[in-house]
Amino acid sequence: MRQPTLALCGLAVWTATAGSQNLLENAGFEDAPGGAPTPWTVSGRAELIDDAAIARSGRRCAKARFDDAVAQPVKIEGGAAYRITGWIRRVEPGGAEIPKIKVY
Repeated sequence: MRQPTLALCGLAVWTATAGSQNLLENAGFEDAPGGAPTPWTVSGRAELIDDAAIARSGRRCAKARFDDAVAQPVKIEGGAAYRITGWIRRVEPGGAEIPKIKVY
């Protein structure tokens, strides 16, 4: 079975309080010395791509398949409410698969 390719164009983790800022660093993957998006960890066949036509803003985004991972640890407080938002674009349109974001 062929796995669809997704472009992860940016993510945000916010506290539920008004006026809070994104808890993720380099959320749009633009800071990438040597081609690696800091402080993200990329595994599997995931990769950083430089293509303004695919990126939501800027030039970069992460490209991943369903078994790949693009991760960044975020310090959170127990009992606090958080909102996770992001932009995921299917590189090859069509299909019935639903993109997933896993939170551990």
